Amino acid sequence: MLLRRVVGNSMQPSLHSGDYIICKKARHLKIGDIVVAEVNKREVIKRITNIEKEYITLQGDNAPYSTDSRVYGPVAQNSIKAIYLAKLRIPRFVKNRLSH
Repeated sequence: MLLRRVVGNSMQPSLHSGDYIICKKARHLKIGDIVVAEVNKREVIKRITNIEKEYITLQGDNAPYSTDSRVYGPVAQNSIKAIYLAKLRIPRFVKNRLSH
């Protein structure tokens, strides 16, 4: 299991900046999955929009605010690190302490 923090607005309305998400190791990928991928040595959280033999196309739900496969092209399947499972509900007072 992985815990990741969403940064930026590219996945709104599904995920918002500051949300914490729980993910599991990527195994069976399908179109529509939200994933954590490594792109240009950075982790990104995006939705799978197309799957080809060795490559996957990623896109943010909030396209005008997303840097995704439309910019960096399809990514190798092995760059997908995890699949989104759930949003973690963290009380505001705890979230404020985590962000400092």
